[in-house]
Amino acid sequence: VLDGRLSFTSALYSAEWEDTIIATRDEISDVVGVTPFAYNYNINSGNAESQGLEWELRTSLTDALTFSAGGDFNWKAKINSAGQGRYLGVEIAAGNRLANAPKHSGYFSLVYDFDLYGFAASARADGYSVAESWNTANNERPAPSYQTVDLKLSLRRDNWMVSAYLRNVTDEVIVYEFNQVGYRYGRPRSFGVELSYTP
Repeated sequence: VLDGRLSFTSALYSAEWEDTIIATRDEISDVVGVTPFAYNYNINSGNAESQGLEWELRTSLTDALTFSAGGDFNWKAKINSAGQGRYLGVEIAAGNRLANAPKHSGYFSLVYDFDLYGFAASARADGYSVAESWNTANNERPAPSYQTVDLKLSLRRDNWMVSAYLRNVTDEVIVYEFNQVGYRYGRPRSFGVELSYTP
């Protein structure tokens, strides 16, 4: 709309997984000399589902300033039936939240193009917000929510471009994953410079 200066897209999604391969454990109680005899095996009996909404908005606020934002609202992402899976010996209850599926996430991007001492310059800010999620199907290890902002300034002339960036401006402690071997952290506050040439 607005002669192409504003666009909005969205998508509803619904996904179901049936007969997924999971591992389970059982035992035989009458094996002479080794009772009970425990054994593991794979079976096609897993079931899960996910539903949500994705959206994105893009707009040109002025000829030099553009803004975009988007997100995901995942109101259903649950296990309906499962065995122990790779967590043998740990009960995975029906209705547990799917691993690595935050209920909501979002982002924004603001870009300003201008001239600077004969260079075609571009200043950019990007922000992200991700809700808490579980890292495991038994809902025991949460990855906390986080919000972060990145900044970048780029200068272009002829075939050259030089950029300076500052990532994670507020030095947010970002935990992407917390599993059996520990935490996997996101990038702390960091500064960098990039130089590129396009023939």
